[in-house]
Amino acid sequence: MADLLNRFFSNQLVRQGLRYAVNCGISLGVKLALVKLLFLAMDEQIAYAVVQIPIFVFSYYLHSKRTFLTPMSVGGMFRYLRVMVVFQIIDYAVFTLAFSKLGIHSMLSVLIATIIVFVVRFLFVRRGFYSENSRNKIKPINS
Repeated sequence: MADLLNRFFSNQLVRQGLRYAVNCGISLGVKLALVKLLFLAMDEQIAYAVVQIPIFVFSYYLHSKRTFLTPMSVGGMFRYLRVMVVFQIIDYAVFTLAFSKLGIHSMLSVLIATIIVFVVRFLFVRRGFYSENSRNKIKPINS
């Protein structure tokens, strides 16, 4: 059993997936705190849109330095931005649908939107942005 667990956790996809999940959890916590704070001062939909900017920068940092272990750069951030814009639009559309059309509480709508894009985004970003064959690949940190 110990050997099976050791092999499971030594798999690169599993390790990246776990780091991704932890970093998304951290990012979600920051996102929820910022959203809750801004909900006190402005309309929920505007607040949710405003929060996307600092969350993008924070997410780029976490996933470059902590999930995929690659160096950060301005060019890399703009490549990441191109990929993330699509997911942010989907995220915002799901939030708006859940909150405005379905009448789901605003904080629950944030969670729903975040969870829906979670797995698809990991697989897409891992394969399309940080993969070995990606033309967007940033050279890994030499250890």
